[in-house]
Amino acid sequence: MEWTSSSEKAALEKKEKDARARLAGAVAALAKTEPGMELIRHLLAVSGALRSAFTTDTHMLAYREGARAVGLEIVSLCAEAGCLGHVVSSEEA
Repeated sequence: MEWTSSSEKAALEKKEKDARARLAGAVAALAKTEPGMELIRHLLAVSGALRSAFTTDTHMLAYREGARAVGLEIVSLCAEAGCLGHVVSSEEA
């Protein structure tokens, strides 16, 4: 059974796309400032997005993967904002 009509679904998808674009815009604005880049680099570092989360401790692995998922969302937003190359090169520096 379909819970929403096709017009409701289209409206919801547009709303989600618009919200995503606003978030990418916010990341782009942050990336244009040194404090903003510092924040993005810090969040990526503490999330472990750019490194392996592997450990033999299953509880720690679950925790790290959760943190990494948040970091990967930030990476995705940076890619959409067009600043991923700058962020990653800054992260590695």
